[in-house]
Amino acid sequence: MERIDTVVESGEKVVVFSQYVQFIKLLSKKLKHKHVVFHGGMNAKDKEVARMQFRNDPDTVVFVSSDSGWYGVDLPQASVLINYDLPWSAGAADQRNARIDRMSTEHEKIYIEDVIVTGSVEQWIADKVNNKREVGDAIMDGKGVDADGRVNASTESLTAFIDSNAV
Repeated sequence: MERIDTVVESGEKVVVFSQYVQFIKLLSKKLKHKHVVFHGGMNAKDKEVARMQFRNDPDTVVFVSSDSGWYGVDLPQASVLINYDLPWSAGAADQRNARIDRMSTEHEKIYIEDVIVTGSVEQWIADKVNNKREVGDAIMDGKGVDADGRVNASTESLTAFIDSNAV
């Protein structure tokens, strides 16, 4: 709540994502700023009304969304995106974060912030997602390949990879 207050008081808009609709409803009740809610339980008309209100109303400064807003919803009016919890895949995280990271952004800088409590399940998820991203990047960027361009995916290398990432 303090971070949302700081962003809004600086004159910026903020997007908050959570995969938990109950959290979205709770946050909505606690927010003192004008906001909209966006989740999968809403019909298409209500979702569009929420999106357009956030886009066009300068007083609507917070967009609180479930993961139903992580695909196809552009929110370049916001300069800050807060992930209250993290999705289990790097691709899903990228989709969420891309909601404000658009060519049409109105901001010189944008900020993506993840709420992670050290030593928590969220920390474990963040570590796993980051590791998945590193593996994917290594394959896509050609890092970790042999002279013939092959990824070393032997039983031994995969076992070592799994062991190094065990809980």
